Amino acid sequence: MLRQRQQERNHQSPRRGGGGGSATTLTSTDPIVAVWHDRRGELARWAFRFLVNRRDAWGTCDRRGHVVTKGALSIDHLMTHFAGTHLVGLHTTNCDDASRWLLLDVDNHEEDTEKAQANVRAVKAICAELIRRGLGCLVEDSDGQGGFHVWVLFDAPAPTAAVFPLGQEIAKTVGGEVEAFPKQPTLEETEGGYGNWVRLPGRHPTRAHWSKIMAADGTWLEGHEAIDAILAAPLNPVATLDLDLAATTPTEKTENTQEGLSPLSVLSVGDGSSLSVGTRGESLATVPESEVAALVKRTIPTDFGQRRRCVLKLARILKFEYGLQNGLEGECRKVFDRWHTEALRRGAMRETNFDTNFAQFVYAIRHAECPPEGDLAAIAFEMAKKHPCPAAADAFKSPEYRLLVAGCAMLQRLRQDRDFSLSVSQAALYAWGDSDDKKVFARRRSAASEALRSLEGTILQCLKKGIPGRPGNPASRFRYLPQLEELPPVKGDDAD
Repeated sequence: MLRQRQQERNHQSPRRGGGGGSATTLTSTDPIVAVWHDRRGELARWAFRFLVNRRDAWGTCDRRGHVVTKGALSIDHLMTHFAGTHLVGLHTTNCDDASRWLLLDVDNHEEDTEKAQANVRAVKAICAELIRRGLGCLVEDSDGQGGFHVWVLFDAPAPTAAVFPLGQEIAKTVGGEVEAFPKQPTLEETEGGYGNWVRLPGRHPTRAHWSKIMAADGTWLEGHEAIDAILAAPLNPVATLDLDLAATTPTEKTENTQEGLSPLSVLSVGDGSSLSVGTRGESLATVPESEVAALVKRTIPTDFGQRRRCVLKLARILKFEYGLQNGLEGECRKVFDRWHTEALRRGAMRETNFDTNFAQFVYAIRHAECPPEGDLAAIAFEMAKKHPCPAAADAFKSPEYRLLVAGCAMLQRLRQDRDFSLSVSQAALYAWGDSDDKKVFARRRSAASEALRSLEGTILQCLKKGIPGRPGNPASRFRYLPQLEELPPVKGDDAD
């Protein structure tokens, strides 16, 4: 029986960089909206691999304000952010006090023209200082009114004790109102142990603005070009950081400034210096050798009867976390070879034929629809609670029925108007709620089963019946019959 608990909300509101807010949706005729929506999968996989510091919590905003959401952060969550329907912010530091990035935030909350011009000068000064230190960056127009985010990404999690002073030094050198994130060298003294979170690029929470990226010639890219630039953001070697916090002379830094950057990665900032907005030559569809062993350990079967489940988990990780798609890529074969060798060594598989297992792996990676820790139904029902019910739900008085209909509508929306899977246990858990009392939850499952049957033909079309029984059996597949309505905005606090 599926016994997952609904995501737990933490009402603490740590100070944020880039802020939170409720993401709203523009009309479908806006070409920029369509571009970000169509490429949300690419962006989500990129962000999941290169920006996510911790996967057990993220920042967002609802009617209560800015909150930290506890749960398993998945690529599905990130996709809803890049589609502009649900804001997601990422924490600056993981539980081991390491950070994948440094962000320098230059705000213009007053919408002042002179302040906006001063911010442009501040961004140029930041970039010049980064060049002096041999670091590449990504410059984002975050709000369309003179607010900017300067992202410095690392090729691996870097000690926050080294990232924090780097940000403070740059902010102090530039002067003005520049905030650096992470804002502390360790999470030990933070309230709740989470620290700060920063809004991802994408839709501004309160304005009809989508992130623009500064190009090599100083112009601003938007739409497809902006997304291409984001996906090609430079990854700075952790070794570039002064891990011992020892001073290095400007000359030593400057001599190595341009190493590893393409000719298009140098941008003149008008004062004789250059801005490194370089490109990252590494393809997303690779698995670094340093990560293969951990990936195998994470998915290896430890007892008989786990083989199929572990093969599926491996396939999901490679597809949703590394961007591998068909199972026949050399990277897939490299990882699977290591996985199969280790599984045989442990003696935990009855089926030992390589070709049989590899064929199942290829099938799994091509048909996987959900990340390993992701539950699209959980995300859909959580989002449904934040939006007004669709018209089809208004005929029902029961809050459980109304939420069930709204959740199914959101599921089909997230599936891009395609049919979706939903089990009776999921319907009971997300619409009726969980219970530690097995008898109570059994009654809720019965109510959910009856509700799904009663909705067939009017609200839902059952395309394929699921197989009841133990977890892992196929769930029923449905299609939401009413026409999907335009998603209205969710009201929230005004924030950058």
